[in-house]
Amino acid sequence: MQDPLAEKLGITMAVEVHAGMSFDHPLTAAWIEQMRDLDNPHVGLVVDFGIYCHRYPEIATNYFRAQGLNEDVVEYIADIYASGSDGRRAFPRATGEENRDAYEFPEELTHLFKSPVDEVYATNASGYENTSLDTLDEYLPWIKSFHAKFWEMVPDGVGGYQEASIDYPAVVARLKQLDYDGYLCSEYEGQRFIIPGDPIPDVEQLTRHQQMLQALINGE
Repeated sequence: MQDPLAEKLGITMAVEVHAGMSFDHPLTAAWIEQMRDLDNPHVGLVVDFGIYCHRYPEIATNYFRAQGLNEDVVEYIADIYASGSDGRRAFPRATGEENRDAYEFPEELTHLFKSPVDEVYATNASGYENTSLDTLDEYLPWIKSFHAKFWEMVPDGVGGYQEASIDYPAVVARLKQLDYDGYLCSEYEGQRFIIPGDPIPDVEQLTRHQQMLQALINGE
């Protein structure tokens, strides 16, 4: 089966593989199955770097801290990432249509919930996946571009800055090893975790991210 209209118009239809719905998610897997069956260069994937998190973004943690987040919950979630897992694998979706947006938290965690903020913080952990970089080896032939997600560029690291939640040196090194020559689109999402009243340093953050990417790509 082909898609003559896409070919005629010179467009590509690519589904985003986003955190919370990585390659093994049922809906993502269903699209991938169709993509493989079509085997058409006008159908593929856009991968969001949010699936390659190895820790909860610190700027997000500080945002919830300002709302009274229990530090015991922070430590519990941090231990999950330190073990090599992530929120999505640790907290499966609740069963039943009426609970489809809820998660099954272990009792040892719910015991730590002192306010609604704690549960929201834990729920958001499902959106920072710790997917293996080996997925790049398998799916690169179908990947059309990447959303190079970042929440907070902080001093230190290659090019002078780093995104502490994602191992950018490892991700870019793997892409270079695989001879990827497509686009990395900087995607800043730290603005949603700025304390109300504080300025949003979007231009500064984007500049830092581009500086880091340039250094990594050029091997500096």
